[in-house]
Amino acid sequence: MLHMYYKTAFEEKIEHLFKSKGIVQPEDLCLEKLSDLFKVQIVYIPNAPQRAMWDDNLSVIFLDSAKTPAEVREVFFHELAHPLLHEGNQLGMFPEFRNLQENQAKVFQLYAAMPFFMIKKLDLPSEDRLIIGLLSDVFKVTHGLAKKRWYQIKQRIYTAQFLCGSAIPALKRV
Repeated sequence: MLHMYYKTAFEEKIEHLFKSKGIVQPEDLCLEKLSDLFKVQIVYIPNAPQRAMWDDNLSVIFLDSAKTPAEVREVFFHELAHPLLHEGNQLGMFPEFRNLQENQAKVFQLYAAMPFFMIKKLDLPSEDRLIIGLLSDVFKVTHGLAKKRWYQIKQRIYTAQFLCGSAIPALKRV
């Protein structure tokens, strides 16, 4: 079933970036290793507003140390998107542009926290709930994020099956 999955250009870009940095297995997604590779400092503060700040010389991600490790990881992957992909200060941006950057960071979070090229190497069980549990365990993210990623993967597969399957000839007959 996974052979029907198609990656977006954005997902391919993240995969290429990760592979070029030697990030090839789930164990490589350690926050300390990623912060070193991408030259991003992590600052843990209890109840901190979780955000990234960066310029040409320095990137810092502030994380709430009171959160669970899985929640911290999720925020890290979201915030990592900003210094890697974005320019400028969001506080001075038009709301629409800020929303665009936030949406890009949400997509980056899914692709970076659980890269498909790593997922496809796993021996996935047959039930969705078991797959979600496995993704959560292997990639050390919450069940909620694992579920979101798994359903995104399934949706792409269903779309590919629809476009390549019997639905197309049926549409042509109408």
